[in-house]
Amino acid sequence: MDNYLLNQINETFIENWNNHFSTHIKTKAEMIEQLRRQPPTRKIDRELKLSSKGNLCFFTSGTSGQETFFQMNPETLFGKFAVGLGQMYEELFNVSNHNIASAILAFPMDGSPLGLKHLFALLELGVDVYPGGNRNLDFTPQQVVNLVHKKEIEMLVSRPLEVGVYGRLAKKWNLDTSSVMAILMTGEVIGKRRLKMLGEYFPNAEIKSVYGLTEINAGLFACECGNYHFRTNGQTVVDLEQRDNSIYSSIYFTIIRPELSVIRYNTRDVGHIVENCPCSQGGHALCVKGRDSDEIARDFFILDFSERLYEYGYEHNVFGDITQDGKYHLIVKSMELIEEKVLDQLKAELPNVVISNYLFGNEDNYIPKTKSCTLHRGVEKYEVPNY
Repeated sequence: MDNYLLNQINETFIENWNNHFSTHIKTKAEMIEQLRRQPPTRKIDRELKLSSKGNLCFFTSGTSGQETFFQMNPETLFGKFAVGLGQMYEELFNVSNHNIASAILAFPMDGSPLGLKHLFALLELGVDVYPGGNRNLDFTPQQVVNLVHKKEIEMLVSRPLEVGVYGRLAKKWNLDTSSVMAILMTGEVIGKRRLKMLGEYFPNAEIKSVYGLTEINAGLFACECGNYHFRTNGQTVVDLEQRDNSIYSSIYFTIIRPELSVIRYNTRDVGHIVENCPCSQGGHALCVKGRDSDEIARDFFILDFSERLYEYGYEHNVFGDITQDGKYHLIVKSMELIEEKVLDQLKAELPNVVISNYLFGNEDNYIPKTKSCTLHRGVEKYEVPNY
């Protein structure tokens, strides 16, 4: 079971660990033993090199369990972080050789560094960037799609929820999306069937998804199967620990960098190891099911519910809430209403879940208030019609 760990650890990571802890570890086996001795934590150690001219102040959404505030030196964000993420874009999409010249960033950027991070990484690669946050009422989904069509945008960076919105609007108005060669999605868990459906809207695009946490600025990237592949970069190690009475495991990130360190950071996400991923990369990969709070039945997550609906052929988004009597409330927005026999079967399998189903409606100016496929208390106020 530790093979996925062995492949992540290299001499640089061991050296970084030894410098951090003043230890003398020499082998990968010793490294894994030492790592597993560390208890999970939510503590992040930052050695901030702040600017005397002012800094950028950010906060995370809090969906991982707590809202995190942090500052960043603009020179660091524009420089080292931009270069590092730019290298990842090159690995994922071969931006330079594919001659990708334009991109649009179309996902929430209110208070989060996500937008700026991607913006400056793409500028480093010589890409012209249109920064369109979808919570900015001056840049609606309709405008995003029109821009992709008129300017023949070649890269889209967004969340799966919004990528679906843009795809449906382009189809509705018969707008051409064939210029899009690359799509990077972040911010939500996504399954294989949903990934396939989104790809149908952008027939020429290579679609990748990133799994990570804003507050620790690290992530893994998905293959065409929707699994996230581990990296060997000398700084990041992801390990899993089996949960009690479950087939799934808790996911922990270890990051050791000069400006930030965290040992076995409890992401509060749940997943499992894929031993031999059937994708073109092969090898070990990580399947992420969602937050521990997204488990709506034993070893069954909102993502599983969503993938089941795709299996039945329903294009949709699903949002999770909690009713006043403590049951899960799944709000399904779909292209067509779900058949009663399908709903009855799902309700029989999920007795602690209330399922509401509505049509998508007019998405021209739709501004999502939260993520899909995850629990967010109060989301019914935004997603239930005539609430």
